[in-house]
Amino acid sequence: MSYSGNHSAITTATPNVYISKWGALPLALHAENYVPSGYGLPNKYYRRSVDVPQDQSNIASALNACFSGQTVNVTGSQTVTSDLSVLSGKTLALNNGAIITFSPGKKLTVQSGGWFNANGATLKGNGSPGYWHSLTFNSGGNGSFSNSTIREAQYGIYSSGATVTLSNCTITNNSLYGINSLSSSTLTLSDNTISNNGTGLNLSSSSPWLDGNNISNNTNYGINANNISTSFYWHDNTLQGNGYAMLLNNASPYIYNNFISDNAHGVVITSSVPNFVQPSGQWRGYNAITCAATPLLKAQNYSTVYMGYDFDGGYNSIFGSDLPDMEAVNHSGIYADNNYWGSPNPQVYADGTSWILSRTPLGSDPNPGSECSGSLAASLGKNSNSLINEGDAAVLYWEAIATGRKGDLQKAKELLQLIIEGKYDQKYSPLALLALYKFNLNNKTALSSSLTKIYSRTKEDALRPFAVRLLARESALANNYKDMVAYNTELINNYPNTVNELTALYDLANYYFECEQDLVKANEYYSRMKEAFPDEDLTVFAGINLGILNAGNLKKETFTENIPERYSLSDAYPNPFNPATRIKFSIPKDEFVTLKVYDILGGEILKLVNEVKAAGTYSISFDASNLPSGIYLYQIKAGGFTQTKKMILTK
Repeated sequence: MSYSGNHSAITTATPNVYISKWGALPLALHAENYVPSGYGLPNKYYRRSVDVPQDQSNIASALNACFSGQTVNVTGSQTVTSDLSVLSGKTLALNNGAIITFSPGKKLTVQSGGWFNANGATLKGNGSPGYWHSLTFNSGGNGSFSNSTIREAQYGIYSSGATVTLSNCTITNNSLYGINSLSSSTLTLSDNTISNNGTGLNLSSSSPWLDGNNISNNTNYGINANNISTSFYWHDNTLQGNGYAMLLNNASPYIYNNFISDNAHGVVITSSVPNFVQPSGQWRGYNAITCAATPLLKAQNYSTVYMGYDFDGGYNSIFGSDLPDMEAVNHSGIYADNNYWGSPNPQVYADGTSWILSRTPLGSDPNPGSECSGSLAASLGKNSNSLINEGDAAVLYWEAIATGRKGDLQKAKELLQLIIEGKYDQKYSPLALLALYKFNLNNKTALSSSLTKIYSRTKEDALRPFAVRLLARESALANNYKDMVAYNTELINNYPNTVNELTALYDLANYYFECEQDLVKANEYYSRMKEAFPDEDLTVFAGINLGILNAGNLKKETFTENIPERYSLSDAYPNPFNPATRIKFSIPKDEFVTLKVYDILGGEILKLVNEVKAAGTYSISFDASNLPSGIYLYQIKAGGFTQTKKMILTK
């Protein structure tokens, strides 16, 4: 035996265990240095810390030697040659200046009840991205990082059901994700630099708080978010130089005071209801969303985006795309009043199922420094500011929106219910259900009742698949994956070759890849997406998520690299069709292209294309699931070329 320091402790034959010479009291008075050993005798204690390299030569031996309640303190440089695990009750702490170098493929896992702390430390490989595997936090694990660097892993941080906080850290040169936060993880990021990764932040079914981070030069996405509720605030972040700045799928945080500029692609919002404003006060956004090759903000697949309505909100800067600055398609809407567009005429586009409000544009930029070096998009000759009287459903819908935005939610819901229960309107019935969904987000009982009522209709009912999609969203947000899978499987089986199937395939491909880590199953859904929806955004995103595609190599649109010699419009295929077909066209030079669908009397049904296209060959999907059987016309106009053809919908 030997004495230990001034605390009258005697070292025993058991490593790290001490017995007080005078009984338990002297060591108990020094609780910051000693804790009970748990051996059942009151006078047996062990030191609170095991120091590397002073007590143990390496981290692996220290973790094996320490007991629950002890901390392994690491200083200096260490090389990790085997996988490490921090068990429940143990803490691994990297002190200022510590440098941990991982051997190929190795990882450190923090188990439930374990803790990992890093202050001024570096975790790295040999200089090549993907050299080591990850710093992994399993469910119930905990991590705290400050002023530290994580680089050259496959996943800088992989968190599944854990709680992780980072401030003033650098996460860089990780091949797949800078941070991957899944399955009810809580992630708090403040003032970090997350750069040059495959994807900066991959957030799925987790609780992310983002404040003051620089998310830049990530190959695929700055932020890829799935199944995030409206409870979270992302503000004062910079997203610059990424493949896609941000992809929100069933993700609806408050986003404000951010600088989102010079990304290859802008913000894409699918199946979501986010707010680009502050959550209180005047509801102003102060986001600068500028400079991209594609639309700066695109809402699609049953989304509603709030950026300002009437006299509230707004004060975002949105300009500098090579295409329309803002786009809404597939039963989506964007409130975008009181924003700055770089010119008096906002460059926006909404298809025949969607809308954008971009009234009262600001005359000066509220976000200095948001200017682009590139030129603004050419005028489209059409602005979706005006509200056209399209019938009783349209009148009721816009009255409901105005009433709800003024605070009378009950009256707004009653008006929306009239549309939902009335004769089906291809545009406004789905939009009314989406508005009712958003107005009921804080009343889950009423929301469930409304959706269940529509779900009980026959599967042939045109509004029912929209309710199924919303039920799938709510299940995912509640981490009820069993029901989420069931609802999405129903969409695939009952509504093939429609956008309903497309969104379900995407959600299931993501779920099996991220949560179940079942690459075979995920690839089955992705293969179906490539077969049925080869040119859709979600198919591209699924390919990126599965590591098959690289966002940095994508063109503005999917088209063949061989430039055609002449204009052409091909026959729709299949034709006759039910309910979807594809229309292929070619243009030999960059042109403003319109591709429209008409009924047999010449009434316009839908604009499939209404923008400048680069020279190439394109294949466009037309979903007629909400149209009656009959003969339809489709017409292309590109430069001086015009051609019209027929297609037959049979149900």
